[in-house]
Amino acid sequence: EEAFQVVGEFVTEFLGKDFEAVYAVHNDTEHIHGHIIFNSVRCTTGYKYDYKNQNKNKIFVYIFLYAVGQQIFQDI
Repeated sequence: EEAFQVVGEFVTEFLGKDFEAVYAVHNDTEHIHGHIIFNSVRCTTGYKYDYKNQNKNKIFVYIFLYAVGQQIFQDI
């Protein structure tokens, strides 16, 4: 449930209401993780998502911090 919530927050933060998205979380591997699929054309304007290096870096930092946080909670 927590991982699903985190993925949902991530989708909301980075895609907002401009993009249609679906996501799922599964735990049939060594670690729980999620997959996100989104329509790269904004449903509000018809313009495509602009992949900037800054956005990619934010995404990786967000995912890394979540993974580190999960490990800390498991160690307690």
